[in-house]
Amino acid sequence: MGLHDVILFGRGNVYQRKKKKIFEDYNVICFLDNNVEDKEVDSETGIPVYNPKYIGDFSNEEVVILSYAVGSMAKQLLKSGVSSERIIMGPQMAPYNTFEEMLFSQGNGKLILDGDDVVYANKLYEIEEKTDDDNLERLVDVLKNTDMYHSSKDFLDNLQLTPIDDTYGFNRGTPVDRYYIEQFLDSNRNYIKGHVLEVGDRSYTEKYSDGDVERSIVLNVLSAGDSDDTIKGNLETGEGIPDGTIDCFICTQTLQFIYDVEKVVDNIIKVLKKGGVALVTVGGISQIIDYERRKFGHFWNFTDMSLSKAFQAHPEVESVETKVYGNVKSATAFLYGLSYDELKKEELDYLDDRYQVIIAAVIRKR
Repeated sequence: MGLHDVILFGRGNVYQRKKKKIFEDYNVICFLDNNVEDKEVDSETGIPVYNPKYIGDFSNEEVVILSYAVGSMAKQLLKSGVSSERIIMGPQMAPYNTFEEMLFSQGNGKLILDGDDVVYANKLYEIEEKTDDDNLERLVDVLKNTDMYHSSKDFLDNLQLTPIDDTYGFNRGTPVDRYYIEQFLDSNRNYIKGHVLEVGDRSYTEKYSDGDVERSIVLNVLSAGDSDDTIKGNLETGEGIPDGTIDCFICTQTLQFIYDVEKVVDNIIKVLKKGGVALVTVGGISQIIDYERRKFGHFWNFTDMSLSKAFQAHPEVESVETKVYGNVKSATAFLYGLSYDELKKEELDYLDDRYQVIIAAVIRKR
């Protein structure tokens, strides 16, 4: 039995959030979009897109409104001759953001067409409220007086204005970001072999190599010291950076302290042999430490998109595989300077890529 045919009205945020599930459950025959003057093709899906004036060409298919302007869009459809029975309110379809979850997830709330008005009805909380034509979120003003609404008072009262530790959490144990960095290195230990270069010291090389390291070299921006296995080099200027000698470069928590990221990328790729790999981690959501800011500067916090794009633009890069770590709770703990030992494993391991504490990448040179 084939999927049910539907028309999607809107390609904005609501559509982007729900599209994966919609395409699993329905056969989408076309889009309606008020921003299209006539007809075009959706570049992502190849599905036709029509201005809503063409809705008369479709007589049976249901129309899913994918916008918070459910009232105005429903009126537009009704005025064009679409019956109320053919109109589906997309915001009440899973998956939900937090606002939609409050309205619909318990199965008690729904959006109902009453004449040409859209009404939010919730039997459990005895709510029956006409929605704003152009902004469903204005329902919040009504919900604030019910148990549906998550009050922030007790939560905010327990948050202090200053961090518990202002050195990432080192004074309490191991910082949260180190948990993610070490998880990344452990999962990519197969690359730590041959001639390995590491920034600052060789602790990660020693901890995560499986005995295949032929030579362990430390990159220090300040001094080479007395060891033949320590080189003084500057990733921004390229001074002291050898050319094509390294199989694996472990470069953790470094790029955010260097202003010219493009030059750093050049020099990271420069130091690698052909086929060599750089294991790079950078900070996303983070404290700014006074000592580091004064000594090195703290110029950037990254996202997976910015880190990936920085390396993909280099002509000698074969591939970039990024991975993010973190969630709102672990990010908050990290900002307050808690150690990772103070969180449960499931709290650390839960991933919500909207709250990126650490962004990591495996970069391979051609």
